Amino acid sequence: INAEYMGHFLSVYFFSSAPRSTMGQGQEVPSGWDIDLFGCCEEPKICIVSCCCPICQVAYQKAAVEGKSCSVMDACLISCCPLCCMVSIRGALREKNSIDGSMMGDCCALCCFGVCAVTQQQRQLILKGVKPDGCCMD
Repeated sequence: INAEYMGHFLSVYFFSSAPRSTMGQGQEVPSGWDIDLFGCCEEPKICIVSCCCPICQVAYQKAAVEGKSCSVMDACLISCCPLCCMVSIRGALREKNSIDGSMMGDCCALCCFGVCAVTQQQRQLILKGVKPDGCCMD
């Protein structure tokens, strides 16, 4: 299996970006992420912060998804069990934005492409008008 095929497979089946559509009574039909998982380098500043301090970045994302200010406790919680917290936050972000996916897909994205996944989450929040606090995020 070559790398290009594997990237296409993962992109289509786990992390696809797809246009949003609506059902009859104004309900959103779940669809893909608005930001591509492998487009993390399109916003270098966000990508660098996600690479250098993912715990801080995810703590800010957790606070943004929950609609509160970020605290030291958020970072401490994520530091204690990073993968569980990151999967939970990614799932909450998917649910809040009616994005197709699964816990297994979230886990694969974070384990295999952690920086890209955290960057994708940050960019998705910004696109939806929820601007998480964070260093260099002005």
